[in-house]
Amino acid sequence: MHKDLQNRKSLCDPAIINVSEGTITLSGDWSWHCIDENIIKDSKLDLNIKFVDASAIGRMDTTGAFFIAKLIMALNDKQSQPQIKLSSKHKTLYELVTENLSFEVEHKDDFTTFDTAYRIGFRTTRYVHDFVQLLGFLGEITDSSLRIIRTPWKVRWRLIMDIVYSTGYQAIGIICLLAFLIGVVLAYQMGGQLLTYGANIFIVNLLGISLLREFAPLITSIIVAGRSGSAFAAQIGTMKVQEELDALRTFGIPPIGRLVLPRIVGLLISLPLLVVLADIASIAGGMIMSKVYLGLSYTEFLAQFGNSISFNTYMVGLVKTPVFALIIAAVGCYRGLCVKGDAASIGEETTKSVVYSIFLIIIADATFSILFSMAGL
Repeated sequence: MHKDLQNRKSLCDPAIINVSEGTITLSGDWSWHCIDENIIKDSKLDLNIKFVDASAIGRMDTTGAFFIAKLIMALNDKQSQPQIKLSSKHKTLYELVTENLSFEVEHKDDFTTFDTAYRIGFRTTRYVHDFVQLLGFLGEITDSSLRIIRTPWKVRWRLIMDIVYSTGYQAIGIICLLAFLIGVVLAYQMGGQLLTYGANIFIVNLLGISLLREFAPLITSIIVAGRSGSAFAAQIGTMKVQEELDALRTFGIPPIGRLVLPRIVGLLISLPLLVVLADIASIAGGMIMSKVYLGLSYTEFLAQFGNSISFNTYMVGLVKTPVFALIIAAVGCYRGLCVKGDAASIGEETTKSVVYSIFLIIIADATFSILFSMAGL
């Protein structure tokens, strides 16, 4: 095809724009393989152009007519308002193209107060509607869960174990690595301040509380949201585009029970286990950095850790993870079901699943922090 295009270009008469005093003359063949895409940009258009002579054009197709219309539009922007002369054989095609052609006009920030209020109201209404639909989706999940509880023999443990494997086992490496590095960074950053006052031993208290209560559960949930939540949205969205969800309904299989519940249950199992591993890896990273940077031995670190960090601190971080898992799985599956009918929609909904999941995770974490503080934990 590339060779055929080169042959066509060698046989055609290139489109040319000649600018003289008050007149533009168009010549050559104005067809798709004879026009340089920068022909209008490279032409020095005068402000006083009043006439465009296109009668000397040889061949012209819809692409050529489009470029001529674009040239006229560029002259109109310069307030030239030129007249155009076309041969009778090209005039009909040019008029047909211009009648069905619409140029995108760039609007600057000239919105009125009403326009601004309308846009704010429209987006707010859309977000509220989306949130209400999400609540309805959670209601469907609850109803399906109650049905499964009444008929536990219908639980598809194979699907759940597949989700646990993909979201849990296959994520161990990245979770432990990042948690270890977070422990190293926190120990290095906080240790520098403690070293100034000779309070090196208190790095254990700071690491234990910050990592076990906040950083390990939060960072692990965010990573899983980007890794597994997006995968849920993409998988279900692809199935919807390929009409596999309609096929399930045709066979009397509800998509919520077949696709959504196994993912929620699987993530409810795997995320707490990942947080436990993240706690161990992050504390190990902090312990190694404390020895290298602050001179604390492993024995001193572990002894101080056992004396200063209570079991409640560990449980505060762990009790939040089922809520985070529910948010990630529910939002990911919901955004997948919101896919319209094309590949672009899959990308948009996958992106929304990650953004919404992280947003809701941070809100939930802040809520837990307030509740635990009020409870004295």
